[in-house]
Amino acid sequence: GPTAQLTDGMTLYSPRPGRLHYQWPTGSAARVLEAFDPPAVRWGSGHRGVDLAAIAGQEIRAAGAGTVAFAGMVAGRPVISLDHADGIRTTYEPVQPAVAAGEHVAAG
Repeated sequence: GPTAQLTDGMTLYSPRPGRLHYQWPTGSAARVLEAFDPPAVRWGSGHRGVDLAAIAGQEIRAAGAGTVAFAGMVAGRPVISLDHADGIRTTYEPVQPAVAAGEHVAAG
């Protein structure tokens, strides 16, 4: 089943290139609203994710198999973070979680 349901937009974070194959969490290619823009220094400002266009209520699925590291609220927004076997963590927001921390999820 779905990993989450989109509330009003989505951000997928991935700070470094993965070694595994990842798929679109929206089910098919989505328009990129804002691309990854790394900061000049680790603590500096930047955009550490990729914002994808999606529709409110749309099912959002795991971009790759992994373990739910976090499912809950961050700064008033519902968030899910998944840890993948290649060391990548993907984070989805704002989504209504259908999973809980510690659960293993399949891609898609």
